[in-house]
Amino acid sequence: MSGQVPFLPAVMSLFACMLLLGLVVAGLVIMVAPSLGEEMFKTIGIAVVLFISGSLLLQALHFAGLLSRLVVLAAALVLLVCAFLYPFDPKGAQDLIKKIGLGAAALLFLPLVVIELARALNPAVLGIAVVIVPLAAYWLREYRRPRREPRQRPYRPERTPSLPRGGPGI
Repeated sequence: MSGQVPFLPAVMSLFACMLLLGLVVAGLVIMVAPSLGEEMFKTIGIAVVLFISGSLLLQALHFAGLLSRLVVLAAALVLLVCAFLYPFDPKGAQDLIKKIGLGAAALLFLPLVVIELARALNPAVLGIAVVIVPLAAYWLREYRRPRREPRQRPYRPERTPSLPRGGPGI
């Protein structure tokens, strides 16, 4: 295997057939309903960008390290699935990218950033940061949490009963 992913040509030909069919349908629709046809062309364009991004990530897979290889593979597969899904369900594809794609990107870049910071910082500063960062995160979480209302005094009822004027009349 000379750097080529074995199933990528079959996936590319399947996507090309779907793309051609989508372009023909969008061209016919634009004659009848221009705004809907333009929306279809935009959707197909976004699907093409997603597919090209996913296939480029798959092509670059053999350059990645062992840990990042899994993350790159997951990101590439998510992009390819979203490329096929986007013309039919744009909202679902966007949600999938947000949930899985951003998580994979965070898993890919977060260790790299942490390693570079650890190399660049003095060990004493790194030790202080290990203590301060969790405390700051806890403080931010507690600061953003909505506060409960203070409790009412125990000898007063929360609500007063609504009675007609002059009492119950019994």
